[in-house]
Formats: sequence, structure tokens, C-alpha cells
Amino acid sequence: MVDSRTSLLGLLREHLGLPGTKKGCDQGACGACTVLVDDRRVNSCLTFAVMHDGAHVTTIEGLARGGRLHPLQQAFIDHDGLQCGYCTPGQIVSGAACIAEGHARSREEIREWMSGNLCRCGAYTNIVTATERAAPAAGADGGRYIAGGTTLVDLMRETVERPSRVVDINGLPHRDIAVPSEGLRVGALVRMSELAAHPDVRSRYPVIAQSLELGASAQLRNMASIGGNLMQRPRCPYFRDVHSACNRRSPGTGCDAADGDNRMQAVLGAGAHCVATHPSDLAVALVALDAVVRLRSTEGTRAVPVAEFFLRPGNTPHREQDLRPGELITSVHGQPQTGPQPGHRRHGGRDRDGPAGGHGHGPP
Repeated sequence: MVDSRTSLLGLLREHLGLPGTKKGCDQGACGACTVLVDDRRVNSCLTFAVMHDGAHVTTIEGLARGGRLHPLQQAFIDHDGLQCGYCTPGQIVSGAACIAEGHARSREEIREWMSGNLCRCGAYTNIVTATERAAPAAGADGGRYIAGGTTLVDLMRETVERPSRVVDINGLPHRDIAVPSEGLRVGALVRMSELAAHPDVRSRYPVIAQSLELGASAQLRNMASIGGNLMQRPRCPYFRDVHSACNRRSPGTGCDAADGDNRMQAVLGAGAHCVATHPSDLAVALVALDAVVRLRSTEGTRAVPVAEFFLRPGNTPHREQDLRPGELITSVHGQPQTGPQPGHRRHGGRDRDGPAGGHGHGPP
């Protein structure tokens, strides 16, 4: 039994043996006592424990998963985001929420949304740097990035995707379209409609414009990003039905599509464990153009040919792209075109019953 006057902070520290959450000003002004209640950050010194009966409370002790530090905990170590360390638990818990809320898109935004956490040692510059650097890693460990969201929102609604956190990346500066003589460069956050309408793309890379306009409705093209288009999940009805066996959704459960309704499934490139196809028309055009996708994570950057970026199912059908945990697509680069330009034609009917994009995220 806990006295009804016991604060949530007092319950955590004095009754549950969780001393990581600190008692600072005890007036809600310093943020040292920050915890997450049902994924929302609160000052635990200003609320009674009994008010949160049945709630999910996350403290600094609960951020690490499976023996691995949360990306922000590691970033605080890597970037010296602490001095005396007293305010650090509250800073990290608040920073993790700041990232999950989509408020870590710039240093200025981080400062504003972390203003409720004081550091009397003055380590603010490194705290902001750690939060900024940890934001890309939030896609790891079951997290997902979201830009247009036309795939992810749908899959979350159907419980096919259940990410531990969703990070809005729309504030990142990956929105440029450049068509210099040395080739095509497209930022991953460019919308499908923007790229398809670009006059230089239409004249010098018509196959891209055609594939984008065939790939989705006008509404979806206005929402879906180029990076998300390449990260689409299968439209196989068995993948999207959580009651069906699907090795892509739940590895090792089987593939109901192999002996089921497989009109939309692969003719070439399928395997014994999966017969789903990738739904992106744009991906086909990019392979034809020998395009390269550029990726970024806290470990650095790398470039992968689009033809190698998409993986055949083999024995690991749940790995659809050559994407490492926490990596984010930042841009797509096409080779210069000098001869006759290829076109894009879809043979057969077009099923327009699925979304056109989402965004990059690390594999589980």
C-alpha cells in the first residue's frame, strides 16, 4: 500500500528501488525528475502516484532494451552530454521523448522542446548535439521513420506494423532535385508528384516521371516521398492479413500465398519462403538507370546500387532491403543519360488499392 500523498517520484525512488530518477528542485522547474507516463514526459515530483494506477511508466532504467543502451544514452556518452551527471537521467528521458515526438529536426527545435530540463553545469551544447545525433538512430530497435506515411499508417492501423516509436523526419533537409550534367540527384523527402512534375526530369529522365505517375493516385503522389516509395512493404494480401501465415511479417510461420490466390505474386525471383513482389514502379525505372541510393546512420554514410538494395527473399524474406538498423535513405542518384531515353509501360491491369510510400527504417 502507498500513501495517497506519495508522489510518483517518491514511489519510484523510495518504494520501487528505482533511484535513477532524480529529485532536484521538487517544484517542477528543473526537469531532473522527468519520466514517461504512457509515453508522455511528465515531472514526477508534481503528480501523485495513485493518479497513475494502471499507467505505463518509463524511467531511465527502462530505456535500454535487451542489454543495449538506448541510442540517446549512447550519444550522451559519445558526445560528452554530461558533467556532474545529476540532471542526466531527466535530460535523456526528456530527449528520448523529444525525438519520438518529432521535435528533434534542428538544433533550435531541440533547444525549445528541451527547455524544461535545466543543466546547472551548462552542458547544453553537448546535450543538443547528442540529441541531434541520436535522432537518426531512433529507427533502430523496432522504431520507424515517417515522412508521407502512406504505407506505415495503413500497416499500423491493420496491426501489421507495431513500431515501438515513430519519428517524423519531415524537417530534415533532403528535399532537393538537381539535374546537372553528371546525373540526377533527388532528396529522399521529395514527394512523388514534385519529382514527376520537374521539367528537367520529364525531358531527360521520362522513365522516372512515367513510373511515378503510373504508381499511385494524385492524392498519394502528393503525400508519398521518394525514399518511402522505395521502402514500401508488400501488397500481398496474406502479408497484410495478420491471421495468415507470412514469412515476411512473421519469419518461420510459412507462406500462405504460395498455394493461395497468387495473381499478384512473383513469376521471377521468388523463393520457397516467399512469393511477394515489391510494389514500386519507380524502383524498376531506377534499376534500369543504374541508380544508386545513399544511406546515413550514426555509423556514417554509404552508397548502394538500387539493383542491390532490394534483396531476394531467399531464407530471410523479412529482410527486403539492404538497410541496416537505424539507417535512413537520404538521396537517390541517377546516371547521366545521353542516348535514347527509356520509357515505362505497365502490362496488364493496374491495382490501385494500395499506398505508394512510407519511409526508410531499419530492419527488425
